[in-house]
Formats: sequence, structure tokens, C-alpha cells
Amino acid sequence: MKTTKQLFIYGSLLTIFLACKKEVEKDTVEPGVTNFRAIPLSGDTILAGKDINISALLSDNEGLGNAVIEIDENYSSHIHGVNASRKWNESRHIQVSGKSHTVNETFSIPPNTAPGNYHVFFNVTDEAGNSTKYTAPDFRVENLTRPQVNLVLNGGKVGDSLTFRGQITDDKDLVKLIIKMHVPGYPNSIKLLDEEIDLDNLDDKVWDFETDGQLDFVIPASTPVGTYVVKITALDNESNYNAYEQLVDLY
Repeated sequence: MKTTKQLFIYGSLLTIFLACKKEVEKDTVEPGVTNFRAIPLSGDTILAGKDINISALLSDNEGLGNAVIEIDENYSSHIHGVNASRKWNESRHIQVSGKSHTVNETFSIPPNTAPGNYHVFFNVTDEAGNSTKYTAPDFRVENLTRPQVNLVLNGGKVGDSLTFRGQITDDKDLVKLIIKMHVPGYPNSIKLLDEEIDLDNLDDKVWDFETDGQLDFVIPASTPVGTYVVKITALDNESNYNAYEQLVDLY
């Protein structure tokens, strides 16, 4: 009888010990995302209206729970004034199970998507609630209806005028021009020129620097000689934009 009670006590203690050990060994390993591939390849330029195929291998040591693919904009690649409704944002839930699952999904880029760089995110959660977020390299969406910039700009002498010649054209309607001039690679160091020209409500497809608004910029005499960059960003009424840059030597 005593032996039976002892065995019962030992058995109970063993059960408690194993239960505690199992609780300590709770799954804390995050799921993995590998073998990511995008066609066209990440880093490439894709035309609005086309498709992009995204594939990856999702895995977990115990079992996958759910997965979401998100496509969102890289905010730093868009300029101020682009209509938010034109930026492409899409989220898709994927049914996953088991310890590994190959994702192969095709996304159609809306034809009116604003040009710029976009991200692909994978948000994956396993059965234990562990989660991981994978960010793929950017890809760029381009829109063929963006404004076109044709500019003639020669170097100038410090203290003299720098005259802009040329045209900016669009198939619909230009709404804004942003013109800047600074040291290459250092836009906030020496700002020689920082101007916005509002063309909204003018219904114009062509902006001519000579006939529509000649821009003669006087280079301050105190400007250090050297190479500068002139950047012209043209925005149309469909939120397409084109950023044109040209180097200018000041002497």
C-alpha cells in the first residue's frame, strides 16, 4: 500500500515536471522568408498597367499560420503634390499551412499608378503567434504619359545671368514646375535657386521658357565657382511627373 502511494506521488511529480518542461520549451522561433523573386526583377522599372509576379518560400520549424503580401510606396521617391489616390497600395492575404509553403502571386499594376519606387512586404505569422516581416528591394513604376523636359542651359560666369531655354510638354495639362539649383549631392548646402511655378487652371500642354515665362537667374557674385546641378521637376494634372537634371559649370 505504501509502495503504491509512493509510486502515485512519483508519477504525479513526473507529470508536473514534464508539463513545466513543455511550457518552458514553447515555440519562439520566427518563421522565415527566403528565395524571394520578382518578375520583372527587383530594381527594374515596370510600366503602369503591366503585371508583376512575386514568389518566395515561407517556412517555420513547427507550422505556418498566415501570411500577407503588401505593396506600398517608398515615400521618399514621390514629390509633394502627387495625388494620394494615384499611389499604388495593395494588400493580399495568402492561405498557408504546414512547415513550408511556396508563394506565387501575380499583381496587376493599375494603369494610372503614380510613378515612383515601391516596396514589397511579407508579413508572416506561425501557429504559435511568432511573426516576421520581410522587405524586398524596391522596384520602380513608370508612367509613359509623364511630362517631357527639353532644356538648353549653358554654364555661366559668377555675377552674370543664367538663362533657361527650351520647352516642357505634356499630353494632358501641366500644373507645376519646381526648379532648383544646388551643389551635386548636397541639396541643402548652397541653394542658388529654389522656385515653384504654379500652372494649375491654365490648361496648357506646353511651357516655353522664352515665350511663357523667361527665367533669367542672376548668379550671386559671392557664389563659389564650380559645378552645380539644375533640377527641374514637372508635374501634370494626372500626378505624373518627370525630374530632369543637368550639370552646369560656373566660373
